[in-house]
Amino acid sequence: FELEKLAWLWRQLQSSGDSVRLLNDPLKVRKRYDLLSTLHEAGLNKYRAYRVTEPDRPSSFPVFLRGENDHEGPRSQLIQTSKDLEEEIFSHLRKVRFGKMREPTLIVEYCSESNAEGHFVKYSAFKVGDEIIARHRFVATSWNVKKLEVLNPLTLQAEKEYVIENPHKQKLKEIFELADIDYGRIDYSLVRGEIQTYEINTNPMTVGMVSPPERDETDTLFAERFSSALKMLDTPWNGQFVFVGENYNTKLYTQRYWKKVQRAIQQDHHRSLYRSTQQIFRGLKRVVPYPTTVFRAGRRQLWWLLTDRPLGLLFRIRFLVVVVFCMSREVVRSCWIRMGRWNR
Repeated sequence: FELEKLAWLWRQLQSSGDSVRLLNDPLKVRKRYDLLSTLHEAGLNKYRAYRVTEPDRPSSFPVFLRGENDHEGPRSQLIQTSKDLEEEIFSHLRKVRFGKMREPTLIVEYCSESNAEGHFVKYSAFKVGDEIIARHRFVATSWNVKKLEVLNPLTLQAEKEYVIENPHKQKLKEIFELADIDYGRIDYSLVRGEIQTYEINTNPMTVGMVSPPERDETDTLFAERFSSALKMLDTPWNGQFVFVGENYNTKLYTQRYWKKVQRAIQQDHHRSLYRSTQQIFRGLKRVVPYPTTVFRAGRRQLWWLLTDRPLGLLFRIRFLVVVVFCMSREVVRSCWIRMGRWNR
């Protein structure tokens, strides 16, 4: 439902023309499972991901469990055999049953390698519009790399060179285009010299992470390039305001009870007319609970109802009376709710 609302808002902004710059179409962006499956089919990833709820199981091991939508990292250690995998899945399903875990889970084939020193390296880069900006190069002793654990002059210099040179820029552009993502951060590694994508976070942290002072110069380089890319996204104002339209929830509530209102008018049933119209404004109140906002939003909604429909004069007058009464009642009701005196 949230995705539907976001897509509706995105389309409304898109219809305003070139005055708004839009990124990441909600209906096109590939999430983790779709992204990993697409990259594997395209030959860009050597490993696959499987949903726990599907009958397919991996043929190569080790594997691990991971949430499909979260960014909390693996939910298990490396699993070496099919038997251990089924036991881990059974344990996971018990957690789901007892409410300890709600997010869908993936089985992900392990795909990483250590360097000559036995360390694991993970790269990250941003895409901002048409720009690819290298972010960091983390080195850790574990395959689950979350931060820069190995901190020495060599790793610091290697990270700085990565941010400056941005060596994988062109290949990362292809991956972002395949994922239909205009803004986000990709996490990846090099396995036998080839890029292996782990995820693309569309709501990543930028420069808010706490890092050691030795990385300040590298962070500053990234921040300058990131800020410059954001400024390039900006579009000149054409002097007109963009009006998105009625609130999505308000429109749904209105359409839901519109037929009841019409039927009440046709049958000359005043009580049904009052109740149906009251439901419209109760839905409006749920979206915007403050009195002044209720009045303004209700006025726009009323205008939409009375101008976009082929209505007769009698209907307009009678409907207007009921709407004004319901709107006034909801404004008073909202005030009393805020004062804690409304019990109905």
